[in-house]
Formats: sequence, structure tokens, C-alpha cells
Amino acid sequence: LEIESDVVVLAVGSTVNYHNVRGVENLHSLSSIEDAVRARKAVKKAGSAVVVGSGPTGVEVAFELREMGCEVTLVEMANRVLPSFNQKVSDFIYKMLNKDGIKVRLGERVVEACRDGVITDKGFVEGDVSIWCAGIRPAQLVERLRVPKFRGWIAVDEYLRCGEIFAAGDCAFVRIGKDVATKTVLEARSQGKHVAENVIRLASGRGLKRYRIRSSERRPIAIITLGRGRAVMVYRGALISRPMAVIYRIKKFAVKRFVQIGKNSK
Repeated sequence: LEIESDVVVLAVGSTVNYHNVRGVENLHSLSSIEDAVRARKAVKKAGSAVVVGSGPTGVEVAFELREMGCEVTLVEMANRVLPSFNQKVSDFIYKMLNKDGIKVRLGERVVEACRDGVITDKGFVEGDVSIWCAGIRPAQLVERLRVPKFRGWIAVDEYLRCGEIFAAGDCAFVRIGKDVATKTVLEARSQGKHVAENVIRLASGRGLKRYRIRSSERRPIAIITLGRGRAVMVYRGALISRPMAVIYRIKKFAVKRFVQIGKNSK
């Protein structure tokens, strides 16, 4: 099937990266709304849970499960939680996890998932349900494309173009100067709006506008919920941990607004 078009924009997101773990059919992921609904149904019947991966999503899931009454074990391959953030952020979240009674196993790589837990390179971790939050990889469409890539992602320039196409969101690798964009909702929305503006500029014969990264790997922006109406903010890499209740309400409002925008766009 061929579809003629003056402009092509790729925003196909990403897919779950299970890193060759055996028994993935025993894992739940949060890569789609449908997957999240299935995971929630499984969690309601569980007394204990294993969360694999301690990025922002894994940390948030661990705290939410703990709030629901689950015994939670968080497994992370790196030697600290939130390894993509600075040490101060990692240390603070680690203390909060311990304070809430969440077991944290660092420096362990999951090699197999079972019905009653996961097997790491250091032993067995028991759990009624196991939730995978340990990484993403390019979607199959991106893997098949013959375009310049970096680590499998579509390599775009400062205008979010790769040759004759535009790309935005998780499928794109955005590097401008020394900064590399994070693969987050904040960045995806920002890139999507920028691509739309550049398409309009292109159609009207105007010059393209350079993109400015909002949340970079060096200076990330994130709000991480910690359950029980609490959240912290990481702004340009700096930790803002007070007042947690206010930060939580900001996150709740932002999520509600994002969902509403999604509904209105359909």
C-alpha cells in the first residue's frame, strides 16, 4: 500500500524492551492503556509484587502498589535507583522507598520471569505479580526503515528532520549541541507541537524553526509520585522535595490535562 504525501511525520513511539529475558509471558508491562488495565486487574488479586526497573515509572509503580497494600520488591540492574538522575535524587528516593517498606534489590539483572516471581543473576525474587518497567526499544516500523539512526532510533537534526521526513517522540533521537532529549511525555508533546509548526512553515514557504530541548539527559525535568498524595520534582536536574502535597497536585493536574487533550484530539 502506497500513500502519496507532501510531508511525512513519524511519531510511532516505542515498544517494550525485555532484554532477552525468558518467560516474558509471565510479566505485565505498562506500554499501553490495555496493558496497564490488565496489570491493574492482576495487582488487585495480588498480595505481593515485583517491579523490575527503577526509572521514574518503576519507582511510581512501586509506591502505588505499596499504597494498595502490596508487599513490594523493586529490582534494579544498576547500583542505585533512578540511575539516569543525579546521585542526590537517587539517594533521596532510595530513603523514601525504605521508609515505606519497599524492598530494593540493586545490582541484579533479571534473567527469567516465572508465575510466582523472577529469577535474577543473584537468586529468586518472589511475587504474585511481576511488572516490567525496565526499558524501551524502537518499534518494528522504525527498525525496518532505511534512514540514519542512532542506537536504533531515528536520528533527527535541530529541526526534528531526518532527510525528507520529520520524527518526534520516543522514536526520535534528538541531540542538539551537548544535550540529548529524554524520552518522556513532556518531550514528546513539545516535539510534536514543534513538528506541527515546522510543517506549517514548510507549507507556507517559510524557514524551519530550530527545536529547543526542554528535558535533557543532563538536565531532566520530571515529577515523580511517591504514593499517599506525595510527589517530588526534578527540575533541570535539581531536586525539589517540598511541599510534596502541592507537587503531587501539580502532577495530578498535568496528567488530567494531558488525558483531556488526548480525548479532544480523537
